[in-house]
Amino acid sequence: MSFLFGSRASKTFKPKKNIPEGSHQYELLKHAEATLGSGNLRMAVMLPEGEDLNEWVAVN
Repeated sequence: MSFLFGSRASKTFKPKKNIPEGSHQYELLKHAEATLGSGNLRMAVMLPEGEDLNEWVAVN
C-alpha cells in the first residue's frame, strides 16, 4: 500500500517549538529534555515540584 502514499507515509511531522529562551516554558522544556534521556520514564514524566500541571502538559 506504500505505493499509494509514497515515502512520506513513514515520516512523522514534528513541529519545532518556538519557546523564547529565558521564559518559564523554556525552563520546563529544558527540564523535560534533561530527564527524558535518563532511562527512568517515571522521573521523565513526573510533574516538577511547584509547577502547574496544565503548563507542564502544554510544554510537553
